[in-house]
Amino acid sequence: MTLLLIGAIVWGCTGRLETTAAAVAVCHGNGDATLYVKETEIASVSLGDPVHVSGTEAVVTTLPASPVAADQVLEEYALYLGGFRAGEWVYPVTVKIDPGESPAGVYPAEIVTDSVSPISFLLN
Repeated sequence: MTLLLIGAIVWGCTGRLETTAAAVAVCHGNGDATLYVKETEIASVSLGDPVHVSGTEAVVTTLPASPVAADQVLEEYALYLGGFRAGEWVYPVTVKIDPGESPAGVYPAEIVTDSVSPISFLLN
């Protein structure tokens, strides 16, 4: 029981609770990647937000001004990974990724829109 309590205290002080927006990443193999984000989630995405793509870390470098139709820019597998429907509006978000970490291809991705330490709930 004591070990469990110590573990909970350590996690509360050093752990993170993250809020994420789901996306699909199209990596071009040269360090550039485009993440496609649903229209309902783009409002929570900001420049500099951390991104997780296939175990690789990156940050949002540009945000789009307008959406594009998912089926006009994504192939069927990318539509499936992102949970997009034909005709659905998506926003292309640009990130820089180490080319050796994520070769060209389509990957599931997450954009971290908020990160909170659990201890902050007790102290606020």
